[in-house]
Amino acid sequence: MESDLDAKRWADNLDYLGLDRQQAAALLLHKPAISNAIVGILDQFYARTAKRPALSGLFADPSRMAAAKQGQIAHWNQLFDAKFDSVYRDSASRIGLVHHRIGLASRDYIAGYGFILGELLQALIMPRRSWWPFRSRRRDLAHATSAVTRAVLLDMGVVMQTYWDAADTERTQLVEAMLKSIDAETLDATRGVATLTADLTRSAHRVDEANGAMSKDTQAAVMAANGALASAQTVATAAEQLHVSIGEIGGLVAQSAAFARNAVERMQSAQIVVRRLAEAADGRLGQEASVAFHRERDAGHGGAPLGVVVVVDADVGRESTKGPVQTKHDSPVGMRSEPLGIGLRANP
Repeated sequence: MESDLDAKRWADNLDYLGLDRQQAAALLLHKPAISNAIVGILDQFYARTAKRPALSGLFADPSRMAAAKQGQIAHWNQLFDAKFDSVYRDSASRIGLVHHRIGLASRDYIAGYGFILGELLQALIMPRRSWWPFRSRRRDLAHATSAVTRAVLLDMGVVMQTYWDAADTERTQLVEAMLKSIDAETLDATRGVATLTADLTRSAHRVDEANGAMSKDTQAAVMAANGALASAQTVATAAEQLHVSIGEIGGLVAQSAAFARNAVERMQSAQIVVRRLAEAADGRLGQEASVAFHRERDAGHGGAPLGVVVVVDADVGRESTKGPVQTKHDSPVGMRSEPLGIGLRANP
């Protein structure tokens, strides 16, 4: 149902366009001629449309194009009834919605209006050339062409407004659908964030608990580390003392080795002496030894300082050793010796 506001806007539009009663009368006067011409004009229009692939593809088959042509004939006849009421506007709006739904571009629709308007004006003017000498006939023709032009442009305005309203409605629906989708996604995201926040809160509590346990473990580890450090220090001190003791032992071992070398040298010297004594078994050395013994006895020396006793057999001229070679020493480390000598005693 048409509202009062819509009716007022429509009346203002007619007044602005200049479609008054006089224009309406001119349309009604020439409607028979227009109705006769419109059929042929639409035949030409749809023949031109069929030759354009972009436009002919809008019709599934020739029957659809024929139905569209019949609808256009009825609409143009209704327009030239010059009533310009709500019934006419509803018809024009339906046509506009159909062409918008099938995807007819507005520029193609306007081009079609231009072709039909031009053909209508020719249909009004060409058969009436004989009228032109008469001023009243020229005036009548001017009124007719003016009324037809204004009516066609009015119709085009209604259809184009329908185009734009439909496009606005589609955009509005698209925006609303996008908003609903955004709202749904936002709601899902909000729920996800809430869930994530709850998870993070629980994780934070678990981290706090872990930190508390870790703190206890850390304290125990620190205590254990301190104990290990103290033990390490004790071990280090003991190792240092052991190092000192090993140094001292090493010094003693070195001293012992020196004394051992000295003892070996002394023993080697003693072996040399023993070997020489063995050589003294020779008779001549025995005689010399006897002479030396008597000299020593006459001089008051009756023994050998190292306790080596040599017995001389006067009959056979041999010597034998009674008793081992003896040495005096205090200890293996602090060894000392007396001067090496030979004591001789005659065998009776």
